[in-house]
Amino acid sequence: MRISTAIFGSLSLILASTGIARAAGAVIDVRIVVVIMLFTVSALLAMSAFRRVEPAED
Repeated sequence: MRISTAIFGSLSLILASTGIARAAGAVIDVRIVVVIMLFTVSALLAMSAFRRVEPAED
């Protein structure tokens, strides 16, 4: 999976779950959602920096 797809997918899931929770009546501060998104993006970028490379077979 490409990292851009993973980032956009995870951000859309966070926004969707936040929207559902707010529609249900929960009070969620926007700053908390932004911090969660930033942590998610930084974790995905860190994981993509260390790609697993299969050793070449001789």
